[in-house]
Amino acid sequence: MTVEATFLPGKSHAFHRHPNQEEVIYVLDGELEQWVEHERRLLRAGDAVVIPAAVVHASYNESDRPARILAVLSPCVGEEGYEVEDLAHEEPWRSLRDGA
Repeated sequence: MTVEATFLPGKSHAFHRHPNQEEVIYVLDGELEQWVEHERRLLRAGDAVVIPAAVVHASYNESDRPARILAVLSPCVGEEGYEVEDLAHEEPWRSLRDGA
């Protein structure tokens, strides 16, 4: 399952996981603050990250310009092709960026 997404400045996909899917996020343009579990990295155009199934992650655009990504999730799950569990309001994820 592939998705091309644009994160406008200040937008995010807060902490979540895909229980039965791995994900590859490839940055097409701009930059993202990418979290994988408790590790934070800045990804720029041409960078990618591989996220194993069930691993908590998040993407934030803290820049002043849009960021475009291509996300590939595998295997396809359900009618939509993906599954997601939102964890942004649960600890430790809710407070993690505050301490970074």
